[in-house]
Amino acid sequence: MKKITYYLAIAFFVLSFTACNKDSDGLEAEEAQAILNNAVNQLDDDLDAVINSEGVDALVGLNELGDMFGDETKAASSRELFSFVKLDFKTGTLSPQLKSTMEDGSFGFAENVGTYSWNVQTQAWDVSPRKPDNAIVINYPSEGAAGVVNNATITVSNVEEQIFTDEYDSYYVPTRIVANLYVDAVRQVELDFTASYDTEGMLVSSSATLYTNPFTANYSISDNGISMTGNAALTRDGTTIMSVGGTVVFTTADKDDLASVDGFVQYAALKVKLVADSKAFEEMDDDLSLQQINDNVTADLYSYPEEEKIGYLELFYTADEEIDVQIVYNDESTEPASVYYNQIIETLDNFFEANELAKK
Repeated sequence: MKKITYYLAIAFFVLSFTACNKDSDGLEAEEAQAILNNAVNQLDDDLDAVINSEGVDALVGLNELGDMFGDETKAASSRELFSFVKLDFKTGTLSPQLKSTMEDGSFGFAENVGTYSWNVQTQAWDVSPRKPDNAIVINYPSEGAAGVVNNATITVSNVEEQIFTDEYDSYYVPTRIVANLYVDAVRQVELDFTASYDTEGMLVSSSATLYTNPFTANYSISDNGISMTGNAALTRDGTTIMSVGGTVVFTTADKDDLASVDGFVQYAALKVKLVADSKAFEEMDDDLSLQQINDNVTADLYSYPEEEKIGYLELFYTADEEIDVQIVYNDESTEPASVYYNQIIETLDNFFEANELAKK
């Protein structure tokens, strides 16, 4: 059951989201494969542009330096200042992970304002507390420990948090983050994040804009009572290359159980539309079969902007009895989806291995 759920999540997230007729006319398999290949190649190029950008290189360089907020001998702990955006299961939303610097578990923005400059000679941080008294300024070499000039500057101009208490513990979640990174006086990264929650710590709304030269990503999520909607877009030099939209409907306003999920993901010339009848899953046995999942999840692929049908996705068992995702083209021929996404996974693996981030 866990493995089935895992691959269902992959089908939702990786190639996601308005149900369509699987028997409708559309493109030939060869035309469809050309669109898929072009989309994957563009995604790989865009991903390569991000992970090899000056901004990401500078953030990786920061990982090599000691902790500016505490024990300077604690190797590479500055990576905890901001982790990559993660799914916060307590609040059910995407939220930046903040390093805890205070005993109560909070980030402690007001307590940490000031300037932190990397001293190349001593290999430690020189700290000027409360200078300035309204921001955290971090000056360091973008090349990390090997650098000799502090050519990168991170400025955190605002961090606001809200504390919540559940039956297990108390925890802080960020409600506002404003920060940027300049390398050689050129803006490379900028984040503007806002979120609001109800008294029980459930998300009411959230929005963010993240600039990573030359890309800008933005998203918004809103609570509409019995449902939640979300939209996101990715632009490169002002041109939209990706858009996402979706709605999650619950059985009640308490949001204890899902009723349905529908939405879409468009990237380059490829668009994926998905509808899942989550309520139907609630009425089934825990030991779901692949057929039950495929019958209640429709994931259709289209060309964009023409909206010509490419095929649809479904789960299947491989010869080794492993669960995988395959593409079923309009002529009913099939092809493992891994043919396309393995290229992306390899690019990410190479990045994490080169920077040893996967182990940390």
